[in-house]
Amino acid sequence: MEEGIFFTAQISGRERLSTFAAMAGAMARSGAASRPLSSLLVVTAALALAASVVGAADAEERDGVAPTLLISFDGFRASYLDAQPESALPNLNALWREGVRASLYPRFISKTFPNHYSIVTGLDEEHHGIVANHMWDPNMKAEFTLRSKGTEWWNEGEPIWVTASRADVRTKTYFWPGDEVVVNNRRPDVFFPYDSKTTFEERVDVVATWMRDANAKIDPNTRRPSPSFMALYFEEPDAAGHAHGPYSAQVEAAVRRVDEALGRLRDAVGDGPWNDTNVVVVADHGMAPLSPTRVVNLGDDACGMNFTSLFVTGDGIVAHLWRRSGPAEQNPADDGMTIDEARATARAVTACHPNVTAWAREDVPPRLRYSDNARIGPVVVAADVGYLMCGYASFDSKVRRRLNLD
Repeated sequence: MEEGIFFTAQISGRERLSTFAAMAGAMARSGAASRPLSSLLVVTAALALAASVVGAADAEERDGVAPTLLISFDGFRASYLDAQPESALPNLNALWREGVRASLYPRFISKTFPNHYSIVTGLDEEHHGIVANHMWDPNMKAEFTLRSKGTEWWNEGEPIWVTASRADVRTKTYFWPGDEVVVNNRRPDVFFPYDSKTTFEERVDVVATWMRDANAKIDPNTRRPSPSFMALYFEEPDAAGHAHGPYSAQVEAAVRRVDEALGRLRDAVGDGPWNDTNVVVVADHGMAPLSPTRVVNLGDDACGMNFTSLFVTGDGIVAHLWRRSGPAEQNPADDGMTIDEARATARAVTACHPNVTAWAREDVPPRLRYSDNARIGPVVVAADVGYLMCGYASFDSKVRRRLNLD
């Protein structure tokens, strides 16, 4: 898998202890994060480290917390920042030079929803429950898609805006995956249903107002800006990468576009509020190129999987196999697969192609942290980086066109 970019971009010079770090501690104490924390460099942990640079002599600084803004550039592969001259991306480069820069390794499922929810909960997919962009819940007997907003899908983990709300911290989000959902009877004070037609400029201008307002509101006790958590999401350069590949001119243009959006935000906010806000930039995952020569058709020889008897969730990178209740049925069978059936299927898939690996759910390697959830299929199939799985060669023309493989 390819890394995404991660900045603890700018930690406010005046307020070293961030709102986000304080809430991370609250999460750990509350039990919302009582399950194992992800090995992902989640923002909660990173900002806790940023806060730890405050020494005992700076105890007074701990009395106030700066507003925090979390920004996601979806699919921003770590190498994108170095693929163009620094002068082509002046705002991103200026930002990380004021703070720190690192690569962020995605969770096992390097997809938008699972990783964005890991970033704001501090949990792996198996613990926050968003195990894929497309999944099946055998208890609810229902399918999850990117349009699923029901609380029951999202409440296995607590996002940081909910934790913040419980601490009477004002929260505002713009398009973060999951922010429309009521979790523990709460959601952000301000949020927007996702609409890809909303321009970057529109998003930035609203968030700039939030940042100015957050810094203008002074806590009467500390005489510092009131705690505030804000989040902003951009679907680029992920959209350009899926359509044209990570090394394309279109991706380079998309990277410049998000850099310009960041510059517009900084200019609109103004130096004072900007310097007094903790700004954190992350990506959920990177991206690898695909090729028509690296497509594995699991329904053809030598794999020969029978998809009239299998129900598939997930996608062409990591798929879940369930036993279908009948050829005409559109859902998995209620009784699922036995562990012996799952292991036999996994062995057959693994043996059929050198760039595909399958496991029974119970046998997924512990390092992947991807077995302890009923939404994970009885068989988990993963393609190597750069490979794509399809059903049958005769049926994958639409997939090939969508991924620009022809």
